[in-house]
Amino acid sequence: MEERCSCALVAWGQGIWFAARRIFLIEECKSSRHNPPKDSISGPPGSGIALVVLVTNKTLTSCPTAACSILRLGLEFRLVPNGQQSKPFMEITVVSNSLQSLWQSNQSALNAWVSLPSVFSAEIATHTGFDAVTVDLQHGLADISDLPSLLAGIKASGVTPVVRVPWLEAGDIMRCLDMGALGIICPMINTPEQATEFASYALYPPEGVRSNGPIRASLVCEGDYGNQANEMITRFAMLETREAITNAEAILSTPGIDAYYLGPSDLARSYGYPAKLDHQDGELYDIIVATMELAHRLGKRAGIHCGTVEYAQKMRDLGYDFVTGWADGVALKNTATQTVASFRQGQVGESSVY
Repeated sequence: MEERCSCALVAWGQGIWFAARRIFLIEECKSSRHNPPKDSISGPPGSGIALVVLVTNKTLTSCPTAACSILRLGLEFRLVPNGQQSKPFMEITVVSNSLQSLWQSNQSALNAWVSLPSVFSAEIATHTGFDAVTVDLQHGLADISDLPSLLAGIKASGVTPVVRVPWLEAGDIMRCLDMGALGIICPMINTPEQATEFASYALYPPEGVRSNGPIRASLVCEGDYGNQANEMITRFAMLETREAITNAEAILSTPGIDAYYLGPSDLARSYGYPAKLDHQDGELYDIIVATMELAHRLGKRAGIHCGTVEYAQKMRDLGYDFVTGWADGVALKNTATQTVASFRQGQVGESSVY
């Protein structure tokens, strides 16, 4: 009964430190007949120190619900043999916003785009060397209920979790931040008033109106999240219409807006061109260059969605600070198309970005 009570606390997601400590006490006292040392578990969430729970593999047999519930919260674990109480079974790995450190050293960040509601897809992006991984809740197949698991898959050292929210809506923005997103991309920011509204939802008072309740963020983000969240989160206003480009200086001058993210497809439609990425010249390319230069003059960062790694490299060399060079759904579709075409006709099929 005592074990079941501890599992319920873990699954609930509140008081995770105490719940995890309780599991430690139950299993270790049962197996080794002595109390664990007081310093066996590190400080509570928000201290910047990893939380370590020392248990044995008997927990999987006697209380499997505990392990499953903790994994859903994004904890990493390693199974060890019974009797080796000095080794960790599961631990919380804190995440940080590496975009800011890259930008401070004048480096561009390579971003991966996750549109599929697949933790494995997020893990592939995380473990292959990208600087950031963005979950697309606007046009992607994932929705906000998938986000905790996807963010858990992204959680690895040096990778910044970013979310593109569906729209300018307070509840979605705040919930994504509470779940642990360290970057927020908000679509269709066309006016400085919308930029101000967006920034306010992603900032704690007095700078903004974000409600306090970082249920997962305070657990997995490094440092004192409650007091440092406003500084550690990167807020991208998405510029993707003629109106947004006209108002770009006012939007980027808005307090709390750290960067913009250019959406070339919608931008092309807004100017009367076919929707496409990777503009190489002409009016749209001039806008891509001029908007980046404007952002840099204002001390803000520039981001852009690219359809190929070659164009991402071109944008990086141009001076863009945040470039998306890979998207899971697109990569899967293109590879499948090319494979089938090559097999059936001996030719490679034409790729598509959407």
